[in-house]
Amino acid sequence: MEDFLTKLSKQTVLQISGVDTRKYLHGQVSVELENWQSNTARFAAHCDFKGKMWNSFLICDQGENMLISGHHEANTVSLEQLKKYGVFSKVEIREAEEYSIFVGAGKDVEKLVEDMFASAPQSYMSTVQNDFGVAIRMDFEYTTYKLILNADGVKYVEQNAATLIDEQLGEQYVEYLEIGAGIGNIQAKTVGEFVPQMLNLQYLNAIDFDKGCYMGQEVVARTKFLGKNKRATYILNANEAVSKLNIGDPVEIQVGENWRRAGKIIRFANVNGKTRALAVLPNDTEYGTVLKLKDSTERFTVSEHPYPFEIVKQ
Repeated sequence: MEDFLTKLSKQTVLQISGVDTRKYLHGQVSVELENWQSNTARFAAHCDFKGKMWNSFLICDQGENMLISGHHEANTVSLEQLKKYGVFSKVEIREAEEYSIFVGAGKDVEKLVEDMFASAPQSYMSTVQNDFGVAIRMDFEYTTYKLILNADGVKYVEQNAATLIDEQLGEQYVEYLEIGAGIGNIQAKTVGEFVPQMLNLQYLNAIDFDKGCYMGQEVVARTKFLGKNKRATYILNANEAVSKLNIGDPVEIQVGENWRRAGKIIRFANVNGKTRALAVLPNDTEYGTVLKLKDSTERFTVSEHPYPFEIVKQ
């Protein structure tokens, strides 16, 4: 693998600050925050009262503040909802437009992180932070770093690592890696459609089932303990670039001589003439199953998850 570093144009950062930050967010998101371990990042979900997700994102500390990084379309929804209920707490919630997000890997990128932060995070989802922002270790197919940087941090990168930055293929490649890691997200066309388990967030340590009440908690808990969830996110691979693919497109499975709707595309990337996607499908879908888009001859194959996953026998 060659070194790469890319700036993500489709992700934004929300900043939550104030004396009630952790207490307030604890009552809004799917992970434990009142006993939060510093220098740690976690995936989490933000749900409505029905347990359907407005957003799924990465959350971490930055000094006394907390930062949420996620797809800009879903972050816009979360921002509106967090501000609506935040008026009752001592918090300030805003889109932190001064922050940019970079993702990179390789020895040169690791050295950049060490130079910026004095050391690189040493384990999956650990963080280091300073006045430049936060560096998070994200182990996909290999050690990768996610940098959430303020204006000073961005300036440092542009002055010291400009030759590493690839803002075209690089961003699609990050999508490709995250999809391969089984990490879904919420975008405008999927807001309010899925409970967290449908995006496999329980396998990403993004749901604390024993924590106190939060928005949608009762539905999320019932989905787990009563075994009500019948859908899950699967990785799809195509050996050629699939044309005209969009978020929300239906995918079909062959039943006899006919094709029937099986699920929906929630994320995809095209890299080096190949397409990798995530789709929400019945959770008894077998690995190796062949799927296609509606009114298309192009085929996907369902691939194994990179984390322990139980295919439910219906």
